[in-house]
Order: sequence, then C-alpha cells, then structure tokens
Amino acid sequence: MKRFSFVILLIPALLFNSCKEEKHASYMTNQLAATYFSKIDSICKDEKATLWGTDIYGPLMMIDRDTRQIYANFQDEEGLLKPRDGIYVGIYPKEKVIRDFAVTFGGTVTGMTQLRAQENEYEIISRSVHALFHCTQIRKEIDTPEFHASHLNERTARRWVKLEWKALQRAIRTSGDTRTQAIRDALVFRSARREMYPRFIIEENNFENYEGTTTFTYMYLCNPTYEAYIKSLLNYYERIYSTRSYPNSWGFINGALYSHLLFESGFDFSSINSRDIDLGELTRERYNIELPEISRDI
Repeated sequence: MKRFSFVILLIPALLFNSCKEEKHASYMTNQLAATYFSKIDSICKDEKATLWGTDIYGPLMMIDRDTRQIYANFQDEEGLLKPRDGIYVGIYPKEKVIRDFAVTFGGTVTGMTQLRAQENEYEIISRSVHALFHCTQIRKEIDTPEFHASHLNERTARRWVKLEWKALQRAIRTSGDTRTQAIRDALVFRSARREMYPRFIIEENNFENYEGTTTFTYMYLCNPTYEAYIKSLLNYYERIYSTRSYPNSWGFINGALYSHLLFESGFDFSSINSRDIDLGELTRERYNIELPEISRDI
C-alpha cells in the first residue's frame, strides 16, 4: 500500500516537472537567434522602414522568460554579455522584469523581447520590432513610459471611445467622401469625450504617441503584404474593442488607427518630435475637416 501511495504521489510530480520543462523556449539556439536578428535587420532596412527617417534597428535581446537566458545581437558597455556563435549570451537578473519593451542593460539601451514556450516567427519578429521602436523613441526623446487613462473605465467615456472606434474602422474600410465623413464622425466623438474629460487630454496624447505609433509601425513593417497588415490592424481593433477595460489598452489601437489614416494621407512621420502631439488634430488637418465649436451637443 505504501508503495502504491508513493507511485500516486510520484506521477503528479513527474507531470509537474514535465510541464515545467516544456514551459521554456527550448527551440531557441544561438544559431536560430542569429537568423532572427538577420531577418529583423532586413525588415528594419526595407524601403518602407524609412517611415520615421531613421534606421530603427539596434541593440536587441531575446530572453527566455523561464530560464532567463539572453540571446543578444550586441556587446553591452559593461561586458555582461559574452560572445558565442556569432551572438552574445548571458543570464537576465532574477529581480528584473522581462517584457517587450526598451530597457537599459549593461549600460546600453536595448530592445527586449520575451520568448514564449512555442515558436511563432511573426510574434518573435513583431515583438522585437515593437521593442526596437521604443528604443528609437528614446533616441528621438519622444518616449513617454508613464500615462494614466483611468477615465476610460467610466461608462460615458467608454461609450464615446466605442463610437470613435466604429467611425475609425469605417474610415479605414472606405475611401473618398465616405472616408472623410467617417473621420469627421470619429473626431467629433473624440472631441466630445475630451470636452467632458479635459484633464486627461495630455495623458491620452502620450498614450497614443507612445504605444499607438509603435503598434502601427511594427504591424506595417512585419506583415508581408499591405492586405495582411490591414487584416492584422483590424483584428487587433476587434480584440481590444471587446475587452472589459480600456485604460491599459486603448492607446495601442487608437493611436494605430489614426497613424494609419495619417500614413495614407502621405504624412511625414519623421516630423513627430513631441511626446504630446495630438494625432487626432494632425488627422483633422491632413483631411481638411472642420469640427463644431461644441461636439458633445451633436
């Protein structure tokens, strides 16, 4: 009986250890990491990557979130990373958070990408470009890592946001006068919300500029065709639209939708040099749209 009990206890332990072993990115090797770095470099040097007037490729770390193994394309200033098989490797400190972001490691500003348990090429590449673009924002001094959009959980604000999104989605799917009218509708809903929550205007601009332009950039660069890019953008919109809370997700898609409309108007993104520039106002100017003096009464 004791032996049987031991077996019963042993099986869950083995299953637990097995699941634990499968959690980390066992597929990643130094050679594969080097291949990914090459692909990401090519994407960042593609003709359409001149969007921001600068090469966004630079220091990048891919980190296994469970083993904390680092695969990097650079030698950090403090020499924490060691050269191996054409890349640089090391272990990320346990006390530091791993996420898709821009950080300073070993005295070097670098993009950070966390590797998931299952390999997904598009996910790895797009998250890497996402992180690299945040590094570009730091170099251009338009980074804004702190913003608070708590008002977007209020029912009234959420209603205005949904109306704005519906109009922006229609604008992206149409053209000509229909698109212009849809953009005007979106800007009216945006203006109405801001009339009711004026103290959050700068926060909204910061959020849109920091994460929205980043979302637009990595989606546009990492999708193989324009059609695939549009599909990814609208799928992302649908996913965020259906969430229960907007304060932590709103800016990613709102800024991306306006960035797309600006892009289609021929806007020069390299002219963005402020962290609180208003993407909605830029869109209004590009499409020659006039707004009512008071929007919330419409």
